[in-house]
Amino acid sequence: MSNATESAFSPVIPFQLLPPSIAFQLQIKTYIFAGASGVFVWDVLTNIVSDWHLFLLAKNKYSLAAYAMSRIGALGYVIGRTAYMTYPMGNCRLADILVDCCFPIGMAGSSLLFFLRARAVYMGHKYITALFAFLWLSTLAACLTIPFATYPDTTNIENTAYCVTVATKDFAVAAVVVPTVTDIIVFLAISYRLMSHGFTESRGIGNRILGRNLPAFSRALLRDGQKYFLVTVVSNLATIALGCAQISPIYQWMFTGPNLMMTNIMACYVFRHTILSQRGPHAITDVHVIPTTIERNQDSNIPGHGTHSRSPTQISAVRGIIVEMTSVMHIDKIEDTKAVEYIV
Repeated sequence: MSNATESAFSPVIPFQLLPPSIAFQLQIKTYIFAGASGVFVWDVLTNIVSDWHLFLLAKNKYSLAAYAMSRIGALGYVIGRTAYMTYPMGNCRLADILVDCCFPIGMAGSSLLFFLRARAVYMGHKYITALFAFLWLSTLAACLTIPFATYPDTTNIENTAYCVTVATKDFAVAAVVVPTVTDIIVFLAISYRLMSHGFTESRGIGNRILGRNLPAFSRALLRDGQKYFLVTVVSNLATIALGCAQISPIYQWMFTGPNLMMTNIMACYVFRHTILSQRGPHAITDVHVIPTTIERNQDSNIPGHGTHSRSPTQISAVRGIIVEMTSVMHIDKIEDTKAVEYIV
């Protein structure tokens, strides 16, 4: 009889040591994080070949560093939080700090990929670029609140080595609200910039939103941004709504892992597709260049401001983001300055 009692309340099954309602809520949260971990690992494995091509073909090492940093940080948080809830960590507060420190790396890294994209599109616009940089720094600062939001309410389950976080501070909502606002502003700015450089006048708001008057690569950039915006904003809003709802503290922030997972998957997908569509096996060979700055070739005879160059060979370097390659290049300004490639 005593053996049956000991097995029924074995510390190997820590949820049995908690009140039934708390144990049930923690199990639901654990299942959600475990599912998010599985999806995340599946996405990493299915994109190994694409990532290999990406690191071989991309020239901008800063953007590659941001890509790798966001991937590692997001994966570390989602899998780490799953392990935290299912594995006997022992020192729970240390484990909580280490796992939560991955959140700013993953979320801010994903946002950095979007910032680099906006910076390239708005090359030469210093004040707009400075605004984007401020928004990214705000995102980073907001995400740094996560390690401080869970640490005070982290403890061991009775005398076991298993851990539980029973509540999250209210200021943690900033780690989701600020990235959402940043994504909205940056998305609208990039979309406006891309849609304003169509080859023909669009007829109807639907055609303009879908970018039907844009060249193929420009249209792909616009639609990739729309996919990212739709998925991440919906995911962020769902996380915010749950976090502000008057429900159990355990349920309030159980979407942080899936939300970070979705944000990173979409940010990396957009970045990867942008690079590989220019330099990969199925690269788009026709490219239109968003008006930025070019370097004049000494042997070329390029018309003045606001005209079109007669041949791409007349331009020795292009500064800005390549959007589409065609026989006509739109030029806004000519300066004797060295070109810099920001996205590719």
